[in-house]
Parts: sequence; structure tokens; C-alpha cells
Amino acid sequence: MNITDIFSDKNTKVFRVTNFYESNNIYDHIIEPTVCELIPKSEYDTYIFVRALLVFENYVEECFMDLSLPDRLPEFVIKLIDNKIIETPIYTEKNSVIPAIASEQSGNPELYFTKENPAVGIEVLKHGKLINPNSDAIKDDLAYIYDMLGKNISKIKIKNIEDAIKIIINTSILHVQASSEGNYRLANKNFDKREKALEYIKQNNEFKKLSSLLISSLDEVRLYAAQIYINTEFNEDAINVFK
Repeated sequence: MNITDIFSDKNTKVFRVTNFYESNNIYDHIIEPTVCELIPKSEYDTYIFVRALLVFENYVEECFMDLSLPDRLPEFVIKLIDNKIIETPIYTEKNSVIPAIASEQSGNPELYFTKENPAVGIEVLKHGKLINPNSDAIKDDLAYIYDMLGKNISKIKIKNIEDAIKIIINTSILHVQASSEGNYRLANKNFDKREKALEYIKQNNEFKKLSSLLISSLDEVRLYAAQIYINTEFNEDAINVFK
């Protein structure tokens, strides 16, 4: 099969290119499905296509991306638009594109970090940890995202409600992560930042806007939202989170 058939296979997550060195055009690549649930380790040059996510602030679009292993370097995004295969250089995309599955291969540290919604990359990697709890690559990729979140939070000045909500999401993630590692100084630092953001939202009478966090895909965020909404008009939804 070739790249024009890639969306017809609804189950395969990783396709291996078998004639990479013999073909110069992406449409001439011969691809074969694999049974990989994670991006596999590779000690030699391997070229694959993997299911991917084009990440927006509040939603994602499914697509494919190529990856050169072992460095995990992407070059193209493959989309299905109006039943047509569209291939574009990844650097032309305005939004982040990340693999939809975690990687057992170490490499490019930025692969799973998205500026639009870091929670998407975290969820992908957490699912990967369920498949392979001992993968150093997955642990490193998660650590990189947490590190970037910490750096980004320090740069954010609360100018509006959207900024405050982003801070609450990111600090909730970091607070739990730091606590689990026994880094209580960092945990307390993020706790304080989160409380300042919450106070900003309350002072601007926008407390209800945080109710969307009750259905967040991230446990850390959802549990914090439940804590602050106990004994409010969202009490029932908050209690359901704890069940």
C-alpha cells in the first residue's frame, strides 16, 4: 500500500516505509502496517508514518505525520480533506502536530509539547505509560512537558480571564507532579500561583467559567475544579468527580 491508502486502515497506528532509500517522493513510498501500539525503538535509520493530532486550544484533528527514527524528527503532515490526501511540510502548520501515541524511542524532546493545549500531549504520554510503565523515553517526554509548563507559567502575567484559567490548569498539573516527587517547595509555589489566579477570576465575577474544568480530561485539573465547586451551584457535578 502507499500513502493514499493510509486513512483506509482504521486500526494501524504505525506504518513502516519499506523503500525509503529508493523513493524521493512521498507518494512513491511503499508502506506496510505494523502492530505497534507505541512508536518503537530503532537503533538504525527507520522511516515511519504515525497517527497524529493537530492540536487547537479546545479540540484536536486527526491526521498522520512522518518520523525519522531514531531521532524522532518529523517533516510532513498528512491530512484527509474532502476525501483527498493533502501533504504539507510540518513547519508550515500554524498549530502544533504531535503523535497520537507515545514513543519508546528517545529523541527530539519537543515532540509532544504543544503550546495550544499541553494537556493533549500529557494524555497521550500517560496512556503510553499504561502500555509500558518502564519506558524511560515516555518518562523523559513527560518531564520535558512539566518543565516547559513551569517556565511558561513564570512568564505569564494575568491580563485576562483566559490567562488566569491557563495558569490554573498548568499549576494544577505541576502541583500534583511536584507533590508526587516529594518536591514540596515547587508544589507550594504552584499552589500559590493557582490561588492568585483563582482570586483574580473571583474578583472579576467569572467564577462560573471554571466549571468547564469539571469535565477536563486530566484528573489533576478535574479534581481541583471539584474542590472549588463543592457547596456551590455546581455541587452535584463536583461530587460526581469524586465518585
